[in-house]
Amino acid sequence: MKKITCVLCVLMCLAVLTACGKPGKTGEMTGVIAIVVGEVMVNGKPAKVNDAVRFGDVVETGKDSKVRIVIDGQNAIETWKDSTFVFKLREGDGLIELKAGSMGAVMKNFSKVKEFRISTTTVAAGIRGTVLCINAESADRTYACTCNGKIAFKAAGQGEETVISAAHHKAATYERVGDKITTKEAGMLYHTDEKMNDLASGIGVKIDWGKAE
Repeated sequence: MKKITCVLCVLMCLAVLTACGKPGKTGEMTGVIAIVVGEVMVNGKPAKVNDAVRFGDVVETGKDSKVRIVIDGQNAIETWKDSTFVFKLREGDGLIELKAGSMGAVMKNFSKVKEFRISTTTVAAGIRGTVLCINAESADRTYACTCNGKIAFKAAGQGEETVISAAHHKAATYERVGDKITTKEAGMLYHTDEKMNDLASGIGVKIDWGKAE
């Protein structure tokens, strides 16, 4: 009898451990860390190459740091120094909340997500293809550049979105003034062609700067 009881206890423990080790809920997408430079934390713990980034994880970078995350093969995001974002990707809803700092993104695989969204407190950028740079400069101001392709921008609190198409960088700032978000054209900040080319090459993508892909 004691042997049977012990066996049952072991089986119950294994079942609990197995359940705890399962991936996230159905539909939640996972990223894989490809590059870590400097101080990078995921949920307050040091990040390493090949670590998984899951739904709800908070990713932070320190001074002179960066982290690159690959999602579903041919999608990559990279945050640079002094940045914080929350990873909230689900199939059909590719959301990343950028709390502070800057991020580059190259998105080519839309089989599970028709539009990847990167949101700040002032604007949400819907990537429909292919390359974006965005910086949450403050709680009231965001810089965003359609580096190559087509991006849909929706200012916070506003129903309409504006679709920007560009072959080679078209940027703007989205700033809260009173109860409205104002938009102004901006130059090329926080990123370069070389920086975005390097991000793209990491997932086997070549950016054609001669046309909006």
